[in-house]
Amino acid sequence: MTIEIDHSGTRALVTGAGAGIGAEIARWLARAGATVAVHDVRADKAAEVVAAIDAECGAGHAIAVIAAARDDASLEAMVDEAAARLRGLHVAVNNIGM
Repeated sequence: MTIEIDHSGTRALVTGAGAGIGAEIARWLARAGATVAVHDVRADKAAEVVAAIDAECGAGHAIAVIAAARDDASLEAMVDEAAARLRGLHVAVNNIGM
């Protein structure tokens, strides 16, 4: 059984999205039409996921945002950056695993 959900126009932030479950959530949201802020502590990992989303969904469906998960100020700044660059957020997926 497949359930299709349309997230066209939705702006989402997925933390811990540089690999694993977070990356798959980000890719799924983009395939469903969302624009996704891909968070990771490693810029190269976030950029890889953004590139994969761009290749699958077209440019402009994802951006990379970088922050250290153990630094509250860094996380707050990252959320502010994601919201500013995407012009708001509708969905937040807290997927950081520590």
